[in-house]
Parts: sequence; C-alpha cells; structure tokens
Amino acid sequence: MSPVMATPSDKTALFGESYEKAIPVVAGVSQVVYYRADNTQPAPGGANIYLDGHYHTSLMPGGFTSFCVRPGQHTLGGYVQDSPQYAGKNGERFTAALKGGHTYFLRIDEQQKRSDPPVAVTADEAGREATTLRRQAHVLPRTAGVVVPCVYDRHQVQPVSHYLFKSSDLFADDQLAPHISEQGRDALNNFVVSLHVQYLQPQNVTIRIWRPAGDDIVQSGERAAAIRRELMMSAIPKDVIAIDMAQCSDACTPGEQDIDILLN
Repeated sequence: MSPVMATPSDKTALFGESYEKAIPVVAGVSQVVYYRADNTQPAPGGANIYLDGHYHTSLMPGGFTSFCVRPGQHTLGGYVQDSPQYAGKNGERFTAALKGGHTYFLRIDEQQKRSDPPVAVTADEAGREATTLRRQAHVLPRTAGVVVPCVYDRHQVQPVSHYLFKSSDLFADDQLAPHISEQGRDALNNFVVSLHVQYLQPQNVTIRIWRPAGDDIVQSGERAAAIRRELMMSAIPKDVIAIDMAQCSDACTPGEQDIDILLN
C-alpha cells in the first residue's frame, strides 16, 4: 500500500512551523531529526522516510521531521524516487543502535542510491542547513506504534546562571540577627524581575553563601534563610529553593561578592 497523503491546497499546506534548534532529550528516549535541504536541483517527488519498516512521512525539499523512539536497535531510511518499490518497507533497511539521551541528525541525499545508508551529519552542520526548513505536515504517518513522546532535558536546555551579591549590600549592619535592608530588598526584587524575564519559572534556585574558614556558619545559615524568605515573598516556590554553604579559599575577603544565587 502506498503512503497516505493529505491533499494540500497550495504549497503552504505542505509545511508546518519553522525549524528550531533541537532540544536535548533525557536518557529514556532517543531523538531523530531527518531533513531535506532546499536543494536547487532536487530529485522529483517526496523522499519517503521509514522507521522500523513503517512509513513515517515524505519530505519535500525544505522539509524536516523529528521524532523520538526508545533507545536500542532501529531501522531507518530515507529514499527519493521510492515508488513503486517502497524500499524502506520491502527490503533496503539499515539498522542503527540509538543511544538514550542522544539526538541524531540525518539528511536526505538527492543522489543517494537505494543501497546507501542514511547520511548522518553533526548538529552544527544540521543547524547551518536547517535555517530555512519547515516541518513536513501533509502526510499521515504510520509509526504511531513505534514513536514515543519526546521528553526533554530541562537542565541542558537551561544552563546554570550565576548572580553575585555582597552581604553588605543585602543586610543591615545594625541588626543582631541577619535582616534584609531596604537596599537589599530592592536588589532582590530587581533580581526576581530579571529572573522572570529569563525563565518562565526556574526549576532550581540555589542560594550559596561563601564564608571564610572559621567564620560563623550559624550566621551564614541565617543569612541564607533570610534570602530564601525574601524570594518566597516574591512568588518563588519554596520547594525549588535550596541552600548551600561553601568555604572560601584564603583569598576570600569579607565584604566581597560572597552570596551566589544559581538558577536553572
């Protein structure tokens, strides 16, 4: 049976959203990005993509598809001028061992022979060629029993950001117990505003207090707790905020930037 295609009213119906950089996935899945560059001399027709012997899509020039599978052995293939043999279903299959947490980039070769394996490219090369690509959207895939939902690794998507503060800028000196000053409250409020611009909602907020050897660890803990309370009052959930005590090297000087807030 030949691939099932929806009937497009014009070229725009062939494609969906524009390509964006592939997001890393967790170790429980493997991600595949298959694309066909917008070549000036493409082979006629679509390039049929197969996964484990099942038809997935037909890539037109300038199109891409992406999907996730469980790690392990899979067969993959992309074929131009595939009809009527339908090589990916009926014989010419290429096996690959896909690792969990990895993203694989495969490109259609317009001159590819049926006996040639898929063309693998690096993420950088795919990124350079994919700037004008759009998701292929005009076909009905038959890989529903093979593909699995992609689960993205947020820790790789959002690298750790550091924000440094001085204790003297955040705390009032005339208090027996650590107390956030008005200046410190303004500084933390500005920090929270910038935080929500960069992150819709941070997954982890770590308050790291740097202290010289021999410094009062109890007071450092009280300072960290005061900062945490201030962040919670600014709608940062308590369960994403952690406290970390770190000891400075000999070069650590009181009054320097000794409070580090880490986000990801």
